[in-house]
Amino acid sequence: MVKVEINGAAGFFILDTGASFVSVQQDFAQRAHLRIEPGSKMTLHTANGDTSGILSQADFIKLGDLTSKNVPIVIQSSTEKLYGKSIDGLLGLSFLCRFEVQIASGYVEVRGRGRR
Repeated sequence: MVKVEINGAAGFFILDTGASFVSVQQDFAQRAHLRIEPGSKMTLHTANGDTSGILSQADFIKLGDLTSKNVPIVIQSSTEKLYGKSIDGLLGLSFLCRFEVQIASGYVEVRGRGRR
């Protein structure tokens, strides 16, 4: 679990290299002032089956001292706490692909590189 800031709203996220997008719960999306555009509903194919979400974009996402702008993000359609009571979402590849991610025994390291 990592602490992430999206559009100034802080939350706790699961770092998920298997998730195509950063994904957030509806209540966190409201705190982060994520915009919902008409026609932005989509179907997501996850390890737990298909689910629906709403495609949006974060003005910025910050992980430690790493920041990226204009990051595609999915708002979960369900109002259930899909990841647990204290988890606000998944930090997926729409953010992570902009950095170097190293996975080793016992830790994950995310370092700056490439486009932000």
